[in-house]
Amino acid sequence: MDGMRLISIQKMDGCADAESLPGLTVLGDDFDAEPDAFIDTAAVMQNLDLIITCDTSIAHLAGALGRPVFVLLKQVPDWRWLLDREDSP
Repeated sequence: MDGMRLISIQKMDGCADAESLPGLTVLGDDFDAEPDAFIDTAAVMQNLDLIITCDTSIAHLAGALGRPVFVLLKQVPDWRWLLDREDSP
């Protein structure tokens, strides 16, 4: 993974697990801790080349910021992901 950095913007559940992954930067407990949710997340996203998420709130924020985003779905996702398409408007 030369030249690539992985940055976690995950909060709460699973953060302790993420800290043990080699090569992953975890932003810490004070990341997005203020009352205005997603302010720090939006600032970090503006500096990333690609956001990969399984969380739709992160995907929507990335889209609103005009950032490229991949959404990880189950092998058989629910109806709202429009199964007969290559994209999801």
